[in-house]
Amino acid sequence: MNAHALNEELTVDSLLASAIARTNGLSHFGDDNYRESLQALLDALSTEAGLSSTGLQMLQERLVGQLVNRLVIEDYLVRYPHITQIEIDDPLVIVGLPRTGTTMLQRTLAVDPRFHSAAWWETRFPAPLADETLAVPAKRIAQAKAEVELMAQVIPQILAIHPLDAMLCDEEFMLMEHSFMCAMDAYVNVPSYTRWLDQQDQRPVYTQLKKMLQFLQWQKAQRGEPAGQRWLLKAPQHLHTLHLLLDVFPKAQVILTHREPAQTIPSMASMAHTLWQMYSDNPDPKAAGEQWNSRMARGAWHPPHPAGPRPAACRTFPRHPLCRHREPADGRAGKDLRLRQSAVYLQGPRRRAEMAGAKRPGKTGQPRLQPGALRFERGADD
Repeated sequence: MNAHALNEELTVDSLLASAIARTNGLSHFGDDNYRESLQALLDALSTEAGLSSTGLQMLQERLVGQLVNRLVIEDYLVRYPHITQIEIDDPLVIVGLPRTGTTMLQRTLAVDPRFHSAAWWETRFPAPLADETLAVPAKRIAQAKAEVELMAQVIPQILAIHPLDAMLCDEEFMLMEHSFMCAMDAYVNVPSYTRWLDQQDQRPVYTQLKKMLQFLQWQKAQRGEPAGQRWLLKAPQHLHTLHLLLDVFPKAQVILTHREPAQTIPSMASMAHTLWQMYSDNPDPKAAGEQWNSRMARGAWHPPHPAGPRPAACRTFPRHPLCRHREPADGRAGKDLRLRQSAVYLQGPRRRAEMAGAKRPGKTGQPRLQPGALRFERGADD
């Protein structure tokens, strides 16, 4: 699609107007720099992304949907101001290069009821839809399931790269997208936007994320779900902004997963190129590889937080996924995981008995997180 036609169809004002119309006149989107961020993204989309007509419609709907969510959430915060008083300062955060076992680890830990976690449907549809009650989010769940099923049909290879399930916990990346300051190069080829983003103060990503987690936790209480002790989060993007994450969530603990980058980065680039094909005509796989190689290299060597990281645990990609995780050092939620529950997700019923009887391996080869730096050492058996 040519840039002129795109510029006419996709503007900040048109997106905001569509969102306002869908919410019957709500107009407060929040107080951060969302307009500037949206404009930077739209400028790159018009000149670089090579959007197809279908891709334009999909991306337009995605952006309008995120703006609608912002409007609805801000409206709830005005009507229920105590939501912003919910304390969320100590999440357990899984970071690491993509394809290092972060999803497996997150879903294993999420079986512990002491964690709050967000299912895929909650990150995709964090705000109630029209004609839906807080207590029964059936409409959002149904739409999320339909969307996952459609993705599985249109791009079945994505399931081998990232296991999608609307009802299982997933990373908070789609929540972070509501700041319009996230890695949109996961969906489209927009290098100028990525360069612009690298020069910005990305604190709004985390202030918006915290606000949305507070809103999700409040909704869980309205549904009568058991209260957790802390949130379980996971997103590779945190590698680039750990200092901001630790400022907004000052008691957070970080689990850093590790795997040979030469294996993980090509896999992530393949996933990005697969997603590019949903939105663009003839996306360049070489461009995807170059961009994600550069981006993940910067993330892997991101300078540490001045106060040092708050390590909870680190492991290489697990040879035996049930036996190689361990509890955070301070004994908070995350220890004493239910082995049989973990086995249900990781291996299914046929492997449950075998996994439950496995012995815990020794500590030889365990990578060690050095104080003050995100740096790994490997033992002889790794």
